[in-house]
Amino acid sequence: MKRFRVVLTLALLLAGRSAHGQQKFLMGYSSFSANQTPIWVAKEEGLFKRFGTDPDLILIEGGTRGAQALISGDLPIMGMSGQPVISARARGSDLTMIAGTVNKMNYVLIGAPSVRKPEDLKGKRIGAAQAGTASYHAVLLGLKHWGLDARRDRITILQLGNQGARVASLQSGGSDAIIVNPGLGPSLKERGNNIIADFTELPIPYPQQTVSVRERALKTDAEFIEKVMKGVVAGNSFSLEPRNKERVKQCLPSICGWIGWKKPKSITSRR
Repeated sequence: MKRFRVVLTLALLLAGRSAHGQQKFLMGYSSFSANQTPIWVAKEEGLFKRFGTDPDLILIEGGTRGAQALISGDLPIMGMSGQPVISARARGSDLTMIAGTVNKMNYVLIGAPSVRKPEDLKGKRIGAAQAGTASYHAVLLGLKHWGLDARRDRITILQLGNQGARVASLQSGGSDAIIVNPGLGPSLKERGNNIIADFTELPIPYPQQTVSVRERALKTDAEFIEKVMKGVVAGNSFSLEPRNKERVKQCLPSICGWIGWKKPKSITSRR
């Protein structure tokens, strides 16, 4: 954790104004998934710069850690799921969601060859991220929707970390099912696994992907936050335009081709 804080501190010391006048800053994102598309597209297509900002994007895996980074002041703005923000506010923090880019659970539940439907999860192990994260909470909501109870039905929810760890656990037999982003569904199905459920089809509204800040930032630097949000909205609009499909894919090599990608550096500026 100390090393993580040192890296952030050095990056903040280097932050300021670029040669062209854009305001440099750190912007966090919580996972390698298509949920982060608007942020990465805005970065790679220069859309943030149109509005006078120039973020260095930093991966802080898991929304819980992202919430901690916001609270500590290590970075001013974060692309993350809403559940950790809600939990942090319940504990008295001033975190707040200022935008929602994905408002349904964007997951699929993948089962081993012998696990084909929700009822088959009884007595099984489901791999998710850490407790308090969106994927962990989605598993709980999914079980409730299907009338299952983890304790009663002897279902174990494993805290495995990122999607790579979850896929490895499923393939090695450490998990009987895992929750991952939809992009992994086809390749895992080709390996003989089953898509038990597509969470986007469940009638459960959920703040899957938000842009979140501290309320203090809204009060002290509202103009800056507005500029950043203009970049995010521009990135979202660009991503949803069908004619931009190939350009969006080029912006997101590590997300669109998730299996086999190389993990980028902790702090990355890809231009």
